[in-house]
Amino acid sequence: CAGAQKSPDRRRFGRKENGGERILPDVAGSILNKLKERNIDKSEVEGVGVGVPGPIDGTGVIHGAVNLGWGEFSVNDTLTKLTGIKSMAGNDANVAALGEMWKGGGKGYDNIVMVTLGTGVGGGIIIDGKIVAGVHGAGGEIGHTTILSQLTLRDILCEASILEFLPDLLKDCVV
Repeated sequence: CAGAQKSPDRRRFGRKENGGERILPDVAGSILNKLKERNIDKSEVEGVGVGVPGPIDGTGVIHGAVNLGWGEFSVNDTLTKLTGIKSMAGNDANVAALGEMWKGGGKGYDNIVMVTLGTGVGGGIIIDGKIVAGVHGAGGEIGHTTILSQLTLRDILCEASILEFLPDLLKDCVV
């Protein structure tokens, strides 16, 4: 949050030590602090939505988030318990795509594909206004899609690989 004071010795939200056990308590604390700061009672809040990096099913159970050190557990239940507010979790790239469709560059469109680049390559796919989550919550996980022979999108889009493979990818494109 803008203007928030952070301890110089404490990283927030990206901490994966001890299996990332402090991440959701940190997020919950931030939510509760913001409500207090704005003088908003929890009863006035309809719910909390959060995006997490990894496959997550329709019940809010994440099936592993390697970059956070998480195994399998219910993000919905955990965040609801920590905040006292109904919480719903989804894949971070999927909810980013939904946000773009709602208020961003995809506004006015029912079908969009969003590619996210961060610690990895992700994607959100929306068809007829609905997120394509797939059977196991990994429908938009395009980072491991084979593009050229045995290369995945992640191989192509990560670091120096983009410079090496982009000319081959674009050679047949007309601009």
